[in-house]
Amino acid sequence: MRSSASAPRFLGEGDIHIWLARLVEDEDCTEKFASLLDRREAARAARFLYKRRRMHFVQSHGIVRRILAGYAGVGDPADLVFRRSRLGKPRLVAPAAASRLHFSLSHSGDCCILAVRLGQPLGIDLERLHDLPQAFHIARRNFTAAETRMLAGLRGDARRDGFFALWTRKEAVVKAMGASLAANIGRIEFAPDGAGHPQLTSLDGDRSRTRDWFVFGLDIEPGYAAALATARPFRGLQHFIWSGVTPRARPDRRDRARSLNEIGGFRL
Repeated sequence: MRSSASAPRFLGEGDIHIWLARLVEDEDCTEKFASLLDRREAARAARFLYKRRRMHFVQSHGIVRRILAGYAGVGDPADLVFRRSRLGKPRLVAPAAASRLHFSLSHSGDCCILAVRLGQPLGIDLERLHDLPQAFHIARRNFTAAETRMLAGLRGDARRDGFFALWTRKEAVVKAMGASLAANIGRIEFAPDGAGHPQLTSLDGDRSRTRDWFVFGLDIEPGYAAALATARPFRGLQHFIWSGVTPRARPDRRDRARSLNEIGGFRL
């Protein structure tokens, strides 16, 4: 009989839990998680050409099942049933009592990150920081003119970090919306506030639509950029590390949901 690692059993209204997990290049570990996946997930995993990406996909989706099973009170994570929207956003549909669990997954490099909330959609994105010489050209094609000008004033690592800070925030918003990234990334605009912090300023050019949105960077792991977005106010944010056996609260991180990080000469 499969067993699931225990996750916090209580997720209150307005609470957001964020989980960080390490992904490894280990076939035995991967096979244990593979046994939890449904046919569609297994088919997606099989389509990866590179072994490392396949292993990371299987592990991250297996970890999601184990964590969500803990919240749902389900003994076997394989019993969870997901459905995807037309644009690919997954939602939990069985057991019915767990259908109010909203979640968002992202993985990059050797890490994956999961955000969970009751009753309200949210989105999370994680990107490993790496040199991206074409970052400015990507921004010109995908960001707004104001955002592109903002990046133009940065150089070196500051431009790289600024690019990923904006990208993760935009992708987090798109995930929370359950929309297409390609069709919406340029319709979401950020601008620095009075303190130099990037703030969501408009959706489709409409500033009024941003009033209830909360979008901020997360101090998750050195060498990574991460962001969370949710369209409703929240009460509290907690970080956890997935240990592989028993999840544990992340030390010194429970109150460190810093909205923005200062990077280089530009505060992001």
